[in-house]
Amino acid sequence: MDLAKILSAAVLLAATSAPASAQDAAAEPVFGTVSFHAESRNDPLQLSVIAGGVIDIYESLMAPFEEEEPSEEFYAATDMCDGSVSSAPSVVLTYTAGDAMLIISAGSDGDTTLFVMGPNGEIFCSDDDGVGAFNPSVTVEEPVTGRYAIWVGSYDFDERPVADLQFSSRESL
Repeated sequence: MDLAKILSAAVLLAATSAPASAQDAAAEPVFGTVSFHAESRNDPLQLSVIAGGVIDIYESLMAPFEEEEPSEEFYAATDMCDGSVSSAPSVVLTYTAGDAMLIISAGSDGDTTLFVMGPNGEIFCSDDDGVGAFNPSVTVEEPVTGRYAIWVGSYDFDERPVADLQFSSRESL
């Protein structure tokens, strides 16, 4: 079974059996919906959000596995899923694919994380992979057209830093 199917099944299981406090990808996004396409002249697209929330991303992902151990592939794919987020996505990206990659990054004076759920249920996470010491960045090499639910998290559960969320199809910002 490939990794995308494993993660899709885990997300579906989490959505149907996790407690009410889990992330809700279908909820109205806290900071709205934006549209972006691979050949956009408005690249990078940027907006400000407030990071963090009361839900532990990793614990939420692990909730369906209380009685059984997740696979090594699941652990590898969710290794960088850290921080606290809100139940609703910070932002929903309506993306139109082209020939370019999709880069989602956040910049902040605080320690932020990213949790992204793609149109097919894929999970992308980042903590400290972006520019600067504590900034996350997710690169989707072959993005598909659709809805990307994006949570900007805070590594420190007691902080809610302001973050600049960026969408780009360029390798270096």
